[in-house]
Amino acid sequence: MRESILVSRSKKWICEGLIESMLKKEYDQITIKEITANSGVSSRTIYRHFSSKDKILMTHIDYLFADQIIRDIDSDIVNIRDELTALSNFILKHKQFFKVIYEAKKFYLNDFFNKLSIISLNALSPLDKNFAYQNVFYFEYNKKFFESVLTNLMEVWIKNDFKETPDELALVVIQFIESLSRLI
Repeated sequence: MRESILVSRSKKWICEGLIESMLKKEYDQITIKEITANSGVSSRTIYRHFSSKDKILMTHIDYLFADQIIRDIDSDIVNIRDELTALSNFILKHKQFFKVIYEAKKFYLNDFFNKLSIISLNALSPLDKNFAYQNVFYFEYNKKFFESVLTNLMEVWIKNDFKETPDELALVVIQFIESLSRLI
């Protein structure tokens, strides 16, 4: 059953209230009362939709993930460089959020990037006729490899305060892949 527009809107306001609080103080120090003040909804409304701050945070991450899926569906990804550049631009668009998450709840960041890696691999698989996606065994290993690369790459980029451009970040990965292929 689909939730009502009012419920969706309330959840978004609550998520935004938590994020606003996270920009001001450490995650563990944030209270429901502060989220209430920042979101403009009552604590009763918060508890009606969420059992904890972590659930609010996970819902916000799910919203971001859904936005990324829509972006991937609407885009014309031609190669891995385009996909990495698009992902990096998406992270950059939500830079403040990812910086706060990196500092507060790193395991949520890992979960988000792991989900993104699946989307990225699915977007890229039709581009390479030799891609080993017909075989579930290979897909599992490719997925884990890409998850690790994407998660670690994005964590370093966030830690370095987004010093490189999305194009430069994609180039780092492309050069690494080319180096690996020369070793084979």
